[in-house]
Amino acid sequence: MIDLSIFAEKDRRRQLISRYWELSSSGTDFAEPMKQIKEDFGLSRGAILGIVRSGSRAVSKIHMCRCGARKEFDSRKDFRSTPTQKPYVCEECKEDHSAGGQIAKTADDSASESVPTRSGGETPGGEPPVRDNPLVETQLEDLFEAISSSANVEKRASAAEGKEEKRLRQRLRRLARGLSRASRTLERLSHQLDESRQ
Repeated sequence: MIDLSIFAEKDRRRQLISRYWELSSSGTDFAEPMKQIKEDFGLSRGAILGIVRSGSRAVSKIHMCRCGARKEFDSRKDFRSTPTQKPYVCEECKEDHSAGGQIAKTADDSASESVPTRSGGETPGGEPPVRDNPLVETQLEDLFEAISSSANVEKRASAAEGKEEKRLRQRLRRLARGLSRASRTLERLSHQLDESRQ
């Protein structure tokens, strides 16, 4: 269940890391208790974690995000608290989903607001004109932030290769879908504004 890469150069550290991550035959828990490793190496729990985190990378063999990224464990506690049946979503995809959802939600909220009157005063609902409406301003800020994020991801994808490039390209497609939804909502809002001015 764990795919372990060890970067530490000293044999003693490599041995410590191996023993720390070694699973029992059932694969659901660890072969040795932490207490035994602490006694054998004469180190505190914090010192062991420091060596493990700086000298290795432990990733799940079963938890894979739809973008191809695998769940990385930073401790035994993290391993034990990760449900085996629950689908895994990496942090970048969570951020993309959250940002895309927020962009679309803000745009939809803005579009559902009443449009300004022809005189440019307040809307029938008492809201300020759209150009001064904080919901529209937030939508535009989110849109510009997403555009900037897309440009950064595009730059990283151009420099990446293999799986990393594929993962970044998938992230770009998700960002593009969020931008497209926000753009359609802003266009709808623009049409409503034009109609209200006539």
